[in-house]
Amino acid sequence: MKWSHLQCWQGFRLSTITEASRGRPRDLWKAFDTLLGRERTSMPDVIGASTFHDFFESKVDNIRDAMAGADLPTFQPAPAGCELSVFSPVTVDELHTAIRRL
Repeated sequence: MKWSHLQCWQGFRLSTITEASRGRPRDLWKAFDTLLGRERTSMPDVIGASTFHDFFESKVDNIRDAMAGADLPTFQPAPAGCELSVFSPVTVDELHTAIRRL
C-alpha cells in the first residue's frame, strides 16, 4: 500500500503526540480531541436548570444510542468475605496508586 503525503504526516504527528504525552493520559486525550475537532466549547458563566438538564439528558441519550448494539456487561461476584462497608478519604496519590494496580 502506498501512503499519501497526508497519511504520512498524520502518522508522524500521531506518533509524536503519543510519545510526547507518554505517562500523561489527560494530555494525550486532549490532543486526540483537538485532532478530531472535539475541543471543549466554553461554557457561559451562568446556566439555567433546564439547560443543565437538557445537556445531560442529551448526553445520556447519545451514549445509549452509541452502545445500543454492544454486548451486555458481565459481572463477577465478589469473593466470599469481601465487602465494602466503610469509606474513608484518600489522597490523589493513593487513588492513582490504586488505579495503577488494577
